[in-house]
Amino acid sequence: MASTTSTKDNLKGEKQSLIERHQSDVTALTSSGSLTDTEVDYSDESSCSSAGSAPKSTESSSWLVQRIKYTISLILLTLCVAVILAGIAATQTPVAQTASRLVALAAMWLLILWLGVLEGGQGSLVGLKPIDKDSYKDSHPIAHKCTLLAHEGDNLNRFIVGRQFLVVLVVFCLNLCCTPTEEEEPSDKSRIPFFPKVIDQVFLESGLAVMIITVILGQLSAEVNATNCMLDFINTPVVHVSTWICLLIEESGLLHSVYLVQWFFALTAKDDSPSSSSNDDQDA
Repeated sequence: MASTTSTKDNLKGEKQSLIERHQSDVTALTSSGSLTDTEVDYSDESSCSSAGSAPKSTESSSWLVQRIKYTISLILLTLCVAVILAGIAATQTPVAQTASRLVALAAMWLLILWLGVLEGGQGSLVGLKPIDKDSYKDSHPIAHKCTLLAHEGDNLNRFIVGRQFLVVLVVFCLNLCCTPTEEEEPSDKSRIPFFPKVIDQVFLESGLAVMIITVILGQLSAEVNATNCMLDFINTPVVHVSTWICLLIEESGLLHSVYLVQWFFALTAKDDSPSSSSNDDQDA
């Protein structure tokens, strides 16, 4: 009890000393003319309460705006998914017509998931490059294998080149699963059930629906999650296999013309550029 009482007395003493120091600072500023007496009004409780309530009102309005944004985005995404599913169910996409509606539906979701793996995997592998690999060797063994493979030599640049080809290929196949074919005879009726013609034209025929689900579900969601959980995101065999596929695509030589562009750009770059000067300093 005695120790508790002494601690409370010490806290009160420190608080009182801070108050006295603040008052002395205000007195010094007032005497020097830097601060007038009208600017220091401790008795005006209404001004203090209004100043304290301003951040609360701003916070509540910001909360409301964020909820409105979330609602609009969720409604738009739901509408796009529903329109695409209705188009597949009506057998209006190339894959649904050539194979079957089940194949088109399964391929659509698998391609979206794989696109997320490619997008988030790149951010994670690039972000983990300066991190000591032994620090997560036991906790995330598959992620450790992925980084060892991607960070060996110039494999990271090769992975980026091959990954870009895969991303374009996945988006192309996704369009085949979701984008409708051209109408043989134009009609005023919608080709998808439960939706009017205007929804069909704006979202499905224009490709807007597939673009929105590709960006939100296949790219941004994965990138945001990978930014916060890099190790957990790539700690899966799918990322490890995708890394090997990207490296094999680059090794095939289909995209090696990009290195000619890189060589030409390096050749035409100025010698006094910051990058070249920094490289010279490292060589020295």
